[in-house]
Amino acid sequence: MSNLKFRLSASHFYDDANFPRGFNRCGEFTRVQAELLTLYGLNMRALAAGMLLAENEEEQHFINVVNGIEAANTLIEFTWLKYMSLVTTPKRFFSLSGERNLSKQPALMPSSEY
Repeated sequence: MSNLKFRLSASHFYDDANFPRGFNRCGEFTRVQAELLTLYGLNMRALAAGMLLAENEEEQHFINVVNGIEAANTLIEFTWLKYMSLVTTPKRFFSLSGERNLSKQPALMPSSEY
């Protein structure tokens, strides 16, 4: 990680809306990926949104990867694509009950046996 030519963010990146327990504790990222997101996430988000201009080849390649022009080949690019996939893809919920929609169950009638 020391050979990255990517700019460090001015402050740490947190996504409390999607990962309220943090990147380290969510179970989706490795420790290295969580550290990359925390240290470089603000700049990655700004580069992906076009709010920050690339200063070197690695940042330009990152922008091309995000825009779908080139394939990802560095850990920071794979980590950002994984983050974006997790944020934009809805989570599947598997219920252990047999009902498909619990809101359509009939209301319980009070018993007259009391």
